Amino acid sequence: MTGQWLDVPEPSLLMAKASPFFAQAAHGQELVTFFSQQGAHIAHVDISRVQNGADVTSELRSVLPFPDWCGSGWDSMEDSFEELREAWQFPLVLVVSGIPILLQSQPQVAFQTAVRLSEFSRAFGLAGEDFLVLYLW
Repeated sequence: MTGQWLDVPEPSLLMAKASPFFAQAAHGQELVTFFSQQGAHIAHVDISRVQNGADVTSELRSVLPFPDWCGSGWDSMEDSFEELREAWQFPLVLVVSGIPILLQSQPQVAFQTAVRLSEFSRAFGLAGEDFLVLYLW
């Protein structure tokens, strides 16, 4: 457990100062710098071309370490929570791009992704780790 918590930037950079965090893509690099200067580890994932939850977890697996046995579903990620907690470096900011495109093409997947990642953020927080998800709009 790192116990290191990230400050949230001024509201001018975010669409709202509460989770889930959304920001204009034009502020993306400034936000990455802001969080990096606090010692956050940054992972970028683009979900604009995914078709289902399995595709989302595949994209996450491409940028973050997962146990070999972890499947491609959200439930499998929940089952591997402790292993993910050991493998990921915290505090961690996951920068998610492509959400507007996904909302147009696969709204159910977009909402499910936001809900599930929010649940993960909350669970990591309860376990003493800061996992912040930043959606670029």
